[in-house]
Amino acid sequence: MTGETAYLLTLGIAVAMGVGFYARMASGRGLRGTALWLPPVLAIILGVLSARVFYFLARLDYMLLQRGWAGLWDLRPQGLALGGAVIGVLLGGWLGARVAGVKAHRVLDWLSAPAAWALLVARLGEFFVDRGQGAYVRQAAQQFFPLAVKNQWDEWYYAIFMLEALFALVMVLVALYGRQAGGARRWQRVLLLLLLTQVFSESLRAETIKWGFVRVHQLFSALGIAALMLCWAWKAHRNGRGWCLPELAVLLIGIGLLIGIEFALDRWQQTPRWVLYGAMALVLTGIGAAALRCGRKAYPLHE
Repeated sequence: MTGETAYLLTLGIAVAMGVGFYARMASGRGLRGTALWLPPVLAIILGVLSARVFYFLARLDYMLLQRGWAGLWDLRPQGLALGGAVIGVLLGGWLGARVAGVKAHRVLDWLSAPAAWALLVARLGEFFVDRGQGAYVRQAAQQFFPLAVKNQWDEWYYAIFMLEALFALVMVLVALYGRQAGGARRWQRVLLLLLLTQVFSESLRAETIKWGFVRVHQLFSALGIAALMLCWAWKAHRNGRGWCLPELAVLLIGIGLLIGIEFALDRWQQTPRWVLYGAMALVLTGIGAAALRCGRKAYPLHE
């Protein structure tokens, strides 16, 4: 079995486990009929299609030159993008809920843990390919799994996909055991955690979609965090709790600092990497804390 075949098999297992997970959770809460099967089916279909459209548009000049518009329908895993998959899953869950006559927030809450679990399994599947690797590991003491992984030429590279799998596991726990209110709804907190950790992970990945200096998924994640916080700020304002201006200021300052850190990672080669990534983690933690404060204003504990 080739690495690509094993990876495809892992993706199939991830999707099947996610669907089964959702069916178990939703049926346990009394859902039947359309509400039980339509949201995950639409989430899968729109997730795959959106992932391809996102990747195609992100690399439009190259894709048009190589394949033309017909290349839009090439759905191989190496031509899919996480950002599009996230959009598709959210849209599929929302549409499925509307058609089934169930509240969209409830369906998306129930989808969050299965989707995070599917992401976890899919990340582990990157063991079989080289797309989830980071920098070359020079020190022999660090050349071991799960910290690093060997490629086909027996060279060791950091296993960033294992870190991302760990992040996905945290998302599963947040989705399963987080409170329904008091800092926004479950699916929104899971989405926030995904976006925050993706900023960090994309910086570590060796292979990623770029527009010059800009890493596309970092930009997508920053815009997603901003959209979430603006939605929470609007709801907080409607509830008479202000516009979350201090929290939004933290977001703007944090984004500026993250841009500076990325610039330093690219230009300040003599600066220890752990110092810069430690600073990035602190900034992302600050943004996350500010976002959750805004969420608590939008969805107070007593609601």
